[in-house]
Amino acid sequence: MPRRPLVFAALCVAACAASTPEARPVSAEPMTAQDRRIFEEGIDFIIDPEALEGRWATEWREELEARVARADVVSLVRVNTLTSQTDLQQRVTFHLRLAEERALFGALPADVALSSREGSLGYPTLVGNERRILQNRFLVFLKWEQPEGATAVVPRWHLSPASEGVIRRVQRLLAIRRGDETPRGSTRVIVRENER
Repeated sequence: MPRRPLVFAALCVAACAASTPEARPVSAEPMTAQDRRIFEEGIDFIIDPEALEGRWATEWREELEARVARADVVSLVRVNTLTSQTDLQQRVTFHLRLAEERALFGALPADVALSSREGSLGYPTLVGNERRILQNRFLVFLKWEQPEGATAVVPRWHLSPASEGVIRRVQRLLAIRRGDETPRGSTRVIVRENER
């Protein structure tokens, strides 16, 4: 009889653990060349996509569509801290800590830290832009990578300003990804059989 409370408590702990899945996956699929280009550990500062023209508009739209289609996580966040660290080879790494305001797709771990090391494709977008980044709101597009030989996954990421225009586009692209909305320019055909 005294074992019942212990069994019940163990079941409660197991149920609680099952209801809060770990946001960080145990393993991740390999990154493609395109993934490395669009999750480049950098930031774009395009607040008004409508102001872009020609090739710039096309490239921005295509990269946004690819990020939304390939991201494991899309969230509205605020950058709480931004620090830099210099290693023995005098290479600088920026570290960003985020506070999630709203999850749009996937789960962002509370302890996730983003980094961009000198030499990475997106690193130059952080240099000299600390004031434009710290305490501002962004959309984070995150893809998990498991480097060859590593036992843990690491976040590869991109930040875009959380302006109304960008959020609206991302929400529409996420709706298409989930199958809730039909892409523009496509035709939806509904066939119904005649009732007799």
